[in-house]
Amino acid sequence: MTISARVPYTWHCEPCGRERTASAWRIIDARERADVLTSPAPGVSWLDCPVCGTRTHIEAPLLVLRPGRVAPLLLAVSVAELQHGAPPSAPSLLEQAGRAGAFVGRVFLGQVIPLPRRLLPYVLARDLERDLTDPEAACRELRPEGELRRLRTTGSSSVSSKGNARTPGSRSSWPRRWAACPATFPNSSAPTRN
Repeated sequence: MTISARVPYTWHCEPCGRERTASAWRIIDARERADVLTSPAPGVSWLDCPVCGTRTHIEAPLLVLRPGRVAPLLLAVSVAELQHGAPPSAPSLLEQAGRAGAFVGRVFLGQVIPLPRRLLPYVLARDLERDLTDPEAACRELRPEGELRRLRTTGSSSVSSKGNARTPGSRSSWPRRWAACPATFPNSSAPTRN
């Protein structure tokens, strides 16, 4: 059974003044679709209006499965969903992935790490192990990516694969470090891997 899944996503295109619908990823398993994670394209964190080309960030949740990586379970959600503790979309996404066989063989160690979906291309392009070791250097490297502005999120807890919130003192404090980095990421394109 295929684990990776897309769903229709509907948004309102401001310049066109119309509702648009396109396919967006709901679950991406790197064992099946590493290509999608290597070079993020429309449907991962943004979609383009098919009429005017205006880019919009996807606000629906996305579960990214990357066994063997520093952050193997990423839950990319809207900034609004991160404002209220453990993201409520986590249990249904984890259940869907589990039903499809994602967790057979216990290949995922660690917790689900929530982050804003619009930052996912940057997280995928970064060396997270190095960033965890020196978060200040990561912030310095990211500053040139855009105008300085603090990302406002209070989501510093992570979610276990059973949907339970972790305590703030756990090892999964890197989302708080990324959120504290005063950099704005451009809306127009995803970063390239170094």
